Amino acid sequence: MTALGGTHYGARAFKVPIPGIGQEVGLDERDPDGALSEIETRIQQARAENEPKTEQNYSSAGVAFRIGVDLISGVAFGVVVGLALDSWLDTTPWMMILLILLGTAAGIRNVIRTAALETERQNRQNKQRDNR
Repeated sequence: MTALGGTHYGARAFKVPIPGIGQEVGLDERDPDGALSEIETRIQQARAENEPKTEQNYSSAGVAFRIGVDLISGVAFGVVVGLALDSWLDTTPWMMILLILLGTAAGIRNVIRTAALETERQNRQNKQRDNR
């Protein structure tokens, strides 16, 4: 907030001397006994503790389950959508066959991608373990 003359009327306009230092600061800049510094440190620690973990630990069973679900869901999608399109377009069984093949290909692609990501994660963990 400033007036026409450029005078500041907020808390910084009022200066208070700090005992022992001989320096004047605005009221909003005073920090008795480092209370603000302590609060800021505690806030940073709390944020660090609550940050989401970027590295997740997957069990082998969890990865295997995900691979199985990826394969089955691709084929199931092909069957369901293929049957629906066959009944709508009266093209039995061609759409179902086509979409089963596409669903299987998508499932295999997802399995390859999951396996590559898991291998990369394990290599990073091994490298970190070797550096200790």
